[in-house]
Amino acid sequence: MVEVRLEGVSKVFDGRVAAVRDIDLTIESGEFMVLLGPSGSGKTTILYMVAGLYKPSSGRIYFDDEDVTDVPPMKRNVGLVFQNYALYPHMKVYDNIAFPLKIRRVPEDIVREKVKEVASMLRIDHLLDRYPWQLSGGQQQRVAIARALVKEPRVLLLDEPLSNLDALLRLHVRSELKKLQKQLGLTTIHVTHDQGEAMALADRIAVINEGKLQQIGPPRKVFDSPYNTFVAGFLGTPPMNLLEGTLDREEPVAYVKGGEVEVSEDLFVKAKKLGVEEAIVGFRPEYTRITLDPPGIPGRIYTVEPMGKEILVVIEVGEEGESELVRVVTDYTAGSKLQKALSSESLVYIRPIKEYVRLFHPESKISLEYL
Repeated sequence: MVEVRLEGVSKVFDGRVAAVRDIDLTIESGEFMVLLGPSGSGKTTILYMVAGLYKPSSGRIYFDDEDVTDVPPMKRNVGLVFQNYALYPHMKVYDNIAFPLKIRRVPEDIVREKVKEVASMLRIDHLLDRYPWQLSGGQQQRVAIARALVKEPRVLLLDEPLSNLDALLRLHVRSELKKLQKQLGLTTIHVTHDQGEAMALADRIAVINEGKLQQIGPPRKVFDSPYNTFVAGFLGTPPMNLLEGTLDREEPVAYVKGGEVEVSEDLFVKAKKLGVEEAIVGFRPEYTRITLDPPGIPGRIYTVEPMGKEILVVIEVGEEGESELVRVVTDYTAGSKLQKALSSESLVYIRPIKEYVRLFHPESKISLEYL
């Protein structure tokens, strides 16, 4: 196990395209860190700099106290799993897994022992005599992971390894991957744009956008208390609702789209101390109720989308021409009580749970919690 540390790391391509900007990030020994962000955010570039495939334009990278910024990939001893698996089609599974050891000239008996050990761990020992084209997507993914693990890497690097799998298989491999990482205690950096995947796998999530680190923390902390409106609007399916509002002068209430939203006393006091009178009001669909009576934000049912044991209700709020859509997740029990309202364009009221309401500065877009 090893601690990975990035200090002031930036990467500029062709002298003008800044893919990563002044990143300070520490991945603790044995930690499962997920780099989360949209396409083009710079997360894969960060991963490749840790692997040694890209050299930083500025800043330093450390494995524990060893500066590896100028160390070539082969000497860093990292295991890298690519999105497209990158298996050698002309080699059988055994040889694909054994390849990193063979190029190190490891004795054949040790190679055989290590390949069988890691193949058994990933439950692909019965596939060693097959070619990659004879395997399913999930089996190919396990082979790619086995090849990364067989050389006993200091750090395991995963570049969207589940994105090519179907939804059901993705869930299965995800669970196996998390169990395996904990079993081995490997320092792991996993890149993804899938919020659900990040929440399920990570010890901590680092949210990246436009090459900059937006927020880092445990999944629940990042979900419940996003640092800014980007994190609030990116993390979550569906994401946090964000509406412009005005704070009451005396009571812990924000006026939003012709209605009102209660906020916690602590957050209200913080807003007053900061002199904030207008704010962006954020609330998660999961922490919101729908009622037939005020108080709340009035709106009309736009669509109702069953999602198994839950219902996603989309509600149009605000006056015509300035209306916005607000999303609320409710369970079938609550939904059945509102069945008549949900089956028409009846007027309903959106009532966020005040303890989970967040206020963001209208200019900086940063949550008042962090100001």
